Amino acid sequence: MLVGLGIICLGATLSAQSSRYVVQDLGQIDGSSSIAVAINDSGVVAGYVETPLRDTRAARAVDGRTFEYVPGLEAVTSSASDVNVFGDLAGIALVSTSSWTLHAIRCTDAGGVEDLGSFGGNSFGVGINRSGQVAGWSFAGSVFSTRAFVATPGQWLLDLGTLGGASSFASGINDAGQVAGHSETMGGRWHAFRYTPGLGLLDLGTPTDADSYGFGINASSQVVGRLSTSFSTHAFRYTEGVGIQDLHTVSASKSEASDINDLGAVVGYMSTPGAPAHAFLYTDADGMLDLNTAIDPAAGWVLNTAWGINNAGEIVGQGTYRNQAGPRAFKLIPRPADTRPPDIASAAADPSLLWPPNLQMIAVSVSVDVSDDMDPAPVCRISDVASSEPTAPGAIDISGALTVLLMADRNSSSDGRAYRIEISCADASGNTSQAGVNVLVPHDLSQN
Repeated sequence: MLVGLGIICLGATLSAQSSRYVVQDLGQIDGSSSIAVAINDSGVVAGYVETPLRDTRAARAVDGRTFEYVPGLEAVTSSASDVNVFGDLAGIALVSTSSWTLHAIRCTDAGGVEDLGSFGGNSFGVGINRSGQVAGWSFAGSVFSTRAFVATPGQWLLDLGTLGGASSFASGINDAGQVAGHSETMGGRWHAFRYTPGLGLLDLGTPTDADSYGFGINASSQVVGRLSTSFSTHAFRYTEGVGIQDLHTVSASKSEASDINDLGAVVGYMSTPGAPAHAFLYTDADGMLDLNTAIDPAAGWVLNTAWGINNAGEIVGQGTYRNQAGPRAFKLIPRPADTRPPDIASAAADPSLLWPPNLQMIAVSVSVDVSDDMDPAPVCRISDVASSEPTAPGAIDISGALTVLLMADRNSSSDGRAYRIEISCADASGNTSQAGVNVLVPHDLSQN
């Protein structure tokens, strides 16, 4: 029977941490910069590319590929701002070069590009749901007045009105036709709203001395956006029965939420004066996470803004890649959960035989051949050393992660002593494997 004499615990904090996301470069086609603004649950990404002449072109990425121009808009000033479950797009396109007029558009593979019109002047399509309804805003005959709208296929633009002021903007729409946005109030402040068909605009309110702006909405009617005062800007999430929740949990001076998925996860950006903005992910479990800490630092990216998130947790936005001047579109793909422990191919002790039994403390080193499917550097440590027979005090001294001092001793009446060194190897996700090696103190060398 082995007698346990020396035990240490494997540390909870590992020396190497695997990244949570893989970064996909969505490319720039033939342009100078690119931005990804939305992603659906199938991973189709919507956005736009800036040409070398500083014109923009609507772009999309499908089937895991990089950006391609949207058919029909390859040579037209345009951008895509949202994508629904079927891959249909909302956005804007230039409809008149003489007056430089931009209109909201709906793009489908079957129907091509559809001009949605306006209330007078420019209009902008911002969100699209599975029914093809497009939410956005339009100038309403004056540069001082705008109106949030919903464009239902086959129908004219529906003016959503305001909260008493001159202007309103719509920014997102869910599959139930609810719209997130913000409106000027009669008192000249800005309040986030949620529009529900048949019920109209619901003022989501705002803390004292703050304006609120709504940008994204999910299937549970939660709305995200920003709270702004003269001193700060904070990301918020509105939930029915809870109200507006300030999500700002970091030391950055500014944050803004841009999108929310059906699980309540929020993405956006945070910044501090004099420093580049950083993309964030907010969850109730972890608070506000700088996404730059969740990718491999050797990837060469600085993630500046996260614009969209789907229900699979894939995130799109814009960042800088290897110090290039223009912003570049990215897609973050969550790494699969790591549940497989490291594979220990072999372990060995040096020396594995202690002779002569002269009561000296001998340094023994353990080597481990270990690999892991996701962590390039699993951490191994001696977790326990036991003896096949009773030992004197101090006969076992674990001196390092893979080193131990053992007394060259055995009982004179025994066949010899076996020290059993137990080894534990852990990957960055906390999965562990165990192995063991023996170090012998024989009764005499004739036994070996």
